[in-house]
Order: sequence, then C-alpha cells, then structure tokens
Amino acid sequence: DESQDPRAAAAAAAEAGAQQAAMGSGVMAARRISSAGGRRASSALNVDVGFRAPGLDPTPASVGGRFMHLRMVAASRPYGYEYLGSTARLVVTPLTDRCYRTLLGAVELRLGGAPEGPAGTGKTETTKDLAKAVATQCVVFNCSEGLDAAAMAKFFKGLAACGAWSCFDEFNRIDVEVLSVVAQQMLTIQTALASRVGAFAFEGATLRLHPLCAIFITMNPGYAGRAELPDNLQALFRPCAMMVPDYAQIAEISLHAGGFHAARACARKLVSCLRLCSEQLSRRDHYDWGMRAVKAVIVAATALRARRQGDGSTGAPAAVGL
Repeated sequence: DESQDPRAAAAAAAEAGAQQAAMGSGVMAARRISSAGGRRASSALNVDVGFRAPGLDPTPASVGGRFMHLRMVAASRPYGYEYLGSTARLVVTPLTDRCYRTLLGAVELRLGGAPEGPAGTGKTETTKDLAKAVATQCVVFNCSEGLDAAAMAKFFKGLAACGAWSCFDEFNRIDVEVLSVVAQQMLTIQTALASRVGAFAFEGATLRLHPLCAIFITMNPGYAGRAELPDNLQALFRPCAMMVPDYAQIAEISLHAGGFHAARACARKLVSCLRLCSEQLSRRDHYDWGMRAVKAVIVAATALRARRQGDGSTGAPAAVGL
C-alpha cells in the first residue's frame, strides 16, 4: 500500500510540489498525462514530471530526483527553471495555441520558428510568452539594415553558450548579402544541436553548446524595405502565419483579470469604438487602432480602477463596470 510506504509518499509529495511550482510560474495547464500504453499527446501546453526529460538532456535542477518537462502534441522540452519574475501573461486564443504548437514543434526538430504577419498581431509577444511558459530567458533584438554578419556572429556565440532563446524582430529588414552569411551561421548551430555535441566550432572558435538554445525570427512581409529570405535560410525555420486576433475576446479576459465585473459589455464597447475610429477618422501614420490601442486603454483603465480603490472612492459609474 502506497499510504504505508514512506518512500512512495515522499515521491508523491515531491511530484505534487513540482506541479504546484509549475502552476505558480504561470504555465497555462499543468497536469500529468499518463496511460497504460505510455504518454498521450495533447494539444494544450502541459507539465509532465518524470525521471528524465525525453529528447533532450534534463537540466540540473530537479525536485526530489525527478525532472519536469513541458509537452505539447509530439514536442517536449525540459523546464528551464529560469526565474523571470511575476509578470503578466498573454490571453490564450486559438491563434496563440497554433503558434505555440508551431514553435515547440520547430524546437523539437532542432529548427527555428518564424511567425510572420502584419504589425500588431502578437508575433514577438507570443514568442516571449512561450519562453515564459518554459521558464527560459528570451532576448528580443530589433533588426535593421545596418546589421552585419560579425555582429550576428557575436550574438549567436553568447546564445549558444548560455542556452537562452532569441527573437530577431523584423528579421527581413537585414540586407540579403548579410542574410546569406547568417544562414550559414544558423545552420552550424542547428547542426550541432541535432548532433547533441557538447562543443562545436563556430567562426574560428570552439564554443560550449547549451542544448536548450533556440532561434526565432519575426517578419512583416509586403512592407517597404523588407527583403525576401534566401531559400537556404527559409529551410531553417518553420513558418507560422499570424492574423488579426479576436480583439473582443482578448479585451474581455484582460478586463476580467483587471477586476472589472461588466467585462464583456466593456470589451464590446471598446472594440466597437476603435473600429469606428479606424473607419470614420482620416488616415494618419501615427494613428493605431489595433491591438496596441486596446492594450493601452485596458492598462490605463486597470490602473485608474486600482488607484480609485486605493483612495477609497466609490463614485465610479456602473456603466464602465468599476
């Protein structure tokens, strides 16, 4: 009987503590998946506790001798145990889930992920939020036309050694001549990851390779000044098309998280107001009625509500759900 075996009770307590720690770090759905024939694939991001992380060497950190890793469909990744603070998380929509599956699938295949789409669709934020879910540092770098291959090589050296994720924002702004050299640099790192070596030769130096490093890029196709990626570079990434998200759903959940009671009604009014502004007002380069505007209004409203509650004010109108 497990209730009479102190070792089994200690192992169960360690597993419960590991799952509770994963929940506290902000992982969306923490649960253990098991069946008589093995592990059952799931389309949600799950936390699994076992004696080793499949596919990759486990990280040194462990709880009670057991290691924690995250699983999504057929992809799995060890939990990074990187303390990132108590930060806000994205609202999980079907588009977010699809991007998560693509990026984790790319990491499982030792490739990079490439979300692409118009501005304001959450390409960079989704990549950063996935890094938070797996407790891994994600370094965002905004690319420009003046970036050269030497600067990228220095970036890749640090990335491969420390095991962090990198997200190169607007990657297709780099000149095509530089992209051809960068493709060879990325191929060297990905080949070393697939070979599971501890060190590899890169740009005339021998570097220690961390098995959990990954490279992601975001692109805005069709914009002025954007170059088409070379074929040898496209083969190193799994693309994910990002489209305009459901503003009303995101606004409703964000308002609920901010403590608003009439969140659904407020979200519909906010989205309708911004849509009318985009349709009725004249076109200006500095106008932005997309997700950034929705987020800015919600952040301001949440801060105002918290300040009024701190002052003890009760005269807020019921129409805005305060």
